[in-house]
Amino acid sequence: MSKLALFVVNKSLPISAALVSGILYRYIGFENILLLGTFLFFAALVIFALVKYQELDKVEATKQPGVFAYLIRHKWLLILGLVLYIPFIGANVINTTLPGYIQAHLSGNSISYGFTDTMYGVGACLAGFLLPVIAKFINKEHLICPLFSIAVLLGVVLVLNHSLVLTAGYIFLLGSVGPAIRTIIYTRTMEIVPSKLLGPLVSVWNFINLIFQFVANYSVGRVMDVVGPQWGFMIYAGTMLLGILLFIGIQNRYRA
Repeated sequence: MSKLALFVVNKSLPISAALVSGILYRYIGFENILLLGTFLFFAALVIFALVKYQELDKVEATKQPGVFAYLIRHKWLLILGLVLYIPFIGANVINTTLPGYIQAHLSGNSISYGFTDTMYGVGACLAGFLLPVIAKFINKEHLICPLFSIAVLLGVVLVLNHSLVLTAGYIFLLGSVGPAIRTIIYTRTMEIVPSKLLGPLVSVWNFINLIFQFVANYSVGRVMDVVGPQWGFMIYAGTMLLGILLFIGIQNRYRA
């Protein structure tokens, strides 16, 4: 199977899952979905138990410089890690906001939610195909601030929005913007950071991301309880605005 086919399958699975889950929730109920999930979990365990593999010869590890020493010399990479993961944090804010937004603010149902959530995955898939094409004509590093700006604008628009149809379109655009930002920055990161330190560096970034993700999702929950679910998208807009400001602060080092 070609790399392109694998990419399409990888993107299509979560897209289909969101839509199917909404339909199942509508017609068979949450309890039956749990039973189905439990059955699939045990089926997966049986399948993995039947798989046989042969462990590759172990390669003797060589001494590598510590990631923390590397970060001390390149402190701006910590900020770059925040910029890289802010679209991911924003995606989690969307996931937290969208169910209540569809149900309470737009009076939609589970099918409306499943379809709208699916549009984020469709946008992400499309971004994966279009970004290499766009990069042939425009320096992709110059797209980061405009993409963040589009995300901020869409977040504000969603706060004011009252249309289910338009919501699906806006979420589709957000699905195109966030993954595109991450792809651009991560590609550049692989060019900057030595390959032996890339894995440990991403681990440090993941830890920092978990802290910010907790703060963002907790803030969304509180805002939704106090003033309404639509204001969760204002948290999203503020998160992406923070991404712009952080990137502006390090862009000279990033492009050097």
